[in-house]
Amino acid sequence: MAISRILITGDVLRPHPGDPCLSESVARIRWLEDLLTPSLTQVTDLPVARLACDKALDFKTLYRDCGLEPSLDAWADMYAGDLPPTLEERLLEACQDALVISLEMSPSIARVLARAGIPLLDSLVDPLRFLFDIPLAWRSPNPGLHSALLPFGVTSYEVAHRVGQIRAKMRWLPAPTTIPEGATLLLDQLPSDAAMIDPQRRRRVTWSDYEEQVRALERQGPVVWRPHPYNPDTALLVDILGHEAMRNENFYSLLTQDALVRVAAISSGGVVEARAFGKEGLHLMDRYAGIDVPGWTTPVPVIGHWLSPHFFSVVLAGAIDTRADVPKLPVERDSFRRANNTDWEFGWIDQVVERRSARQRESAIVAASLQQLQQGTIEGNQRVQQLEARAGQIDAQAGRVDERVALVEQRLDENNARLAEAIALTADRARLAAHAQALAAHAHMSDQQLRRLQDADRPRLRALIEEVAQQARANGWRVGILGAGAHTAWLLRETSLRSVEALYIFDRKRTAASLDGLSIHAAEDIPAMDLQVVIVSSLAFQDEMHAYLRDLDLPDVQIVVCYPPERDTDVAA
Repeated sequence: MAISRILITGDVLRPHPGDPCLSESVARIRWLEDLLTPSLTQVTDLPVARLACDKALDFKTLYRDCGLEPSLDAWADMYAGDLPPTLEERLLEACQDALVISLEMSPSIARVLARAGIPLLDSLVDPLRFLFDIPLAWRSPNPGLHSALLPFGVTSYEVAHRVGQIRAKMRWLPAPTTIPEGATLLLDQLPSDAAMIDPQRRRRVTWSDYEEQVRALERQGPVVWRPHPYNPDTALLVDILGHEAMRNENFYSLLTQDALVRVAAISSGGVVEARAFGKEGLHLMDRYAGIDVPGWTTPVPVIGHWLSPHFFSVVLAGAIDTRADVPKLPVERDSFRRANNTDWEFGWIDQVVERRSARQRESAIVAASLQQLQQGTIEGNQRVQQLEARAGQIDAQAGRVDERVALVEQRLDENNARLAEAIALTADRARLAAHAQALAAHAHMSDQQLRRLQDADRPRLRALIEEVAQQARANGWRVGILGAGAHTAWLLRETSLRSVEALYIFDRKRTAASLDGLSIHAAEDIPAMDLQVVIVSSLAFQDEMHAYLRDLDLPDVQIVVCYPPERDTDVAA
């Protein structure tokens, strides 16, 4: 077959978790096109194009060819099995005469191309995300392409060297103290990830499918679990292991702890990383079981070289004519992390100064002060009780005035001084009670405002938030919410804001650790979170919170307020 073009594509059948009628792979394919086109045009004169469900393909038509409606479950059914003949014909027609380079292509589509003799080079994010940069792993059902990848692969020494660096770094950082001896760490995963598809059952799996295996791990020793940073729904693991077994420490810091002996997951790449740190790694599911595409289970992890024309000059030479005299770019540190705009928490380990320790010290000081205040309150209450008891004794003795006048007068003087102390303490308690009453009134007002909001302003506010959520999903934005009260709970319940993959809640007081399953971060962390949008979520304090954000100097962050500034918020609510 004569090759006349290069097509960049991916898993075109993958639905978007927030809207199954849209293709989730469009952004991924365009991301790969942006990164590879400069190198490919140096290597060959063949035209480079993309194959995605934006122009070349229609997403709903692909599913209609299968007699299905787009959904995550329908995608899981087709992910590894044989595709309907009509869909195979449409894909082969789109890929004829092409060399295909893809990102996270499904085994079912790869099998169709391999059978037709269409050369294919696929890529996926490698599990070893703690190296000099995150590797992009490459694989191909074409033996010539696969063997050409091997010289660019990560070596075992590179892995061991990086593990040693992380272990050394953790010698100077506070070690997690909540891992019991001989523990197993269970890693949660994102339900919409392809890694959660069982190719033999041809469906997505959940923790309910593996409860017996988890119970077996508990019989071997203590089991703790860690939520996935992008999955707010942890109900299944909470039901199986409980809240008290949940841990939120940095994953790489946990891997350096001797108390941890095993890491388990349904299919997470964190298990592969754990093995690199000398821990036992246990996958409860084999995500490649029964897949008969040659080379699909042995991808070659490559750090940085795949961004250089030299890489494609060598790897593609067996399939097309390539130029040998092309640039050979040096491997740049963190190129993938920057291009992908994420590091899977490695940045916490890699930073020079661990800023969280300062916050931990500050939190410890505040906690100690609160403890002292509580102890003082207890002692004050005890003192009041003693004074009241003493006053009762004096009243009883007053009946014998004729015999003990002098003694009573002396004791009354002492009692007056003590009563003054009691009055002062009582006044303090009254002020505290008034403050609590004011807070309760404010909470009642907020509840009333939210009830009014549901009747009066719900359509406008929902439309505003839906527009932000839609743009965030389409553009891969990181979105923050300032405010962790009832107003934010309403937004999460009544809009699709939770469908945003990178969603964070911030609060200036942090009176709780989480809201509706999402962790609450300190508001001062906002500048370091690389956000594109911050939503001001409050009825009563919108103006103060908006002014706070402006003072943070966030030139590249869009600040969204829920209510127009000139509007009387209380009346509108």
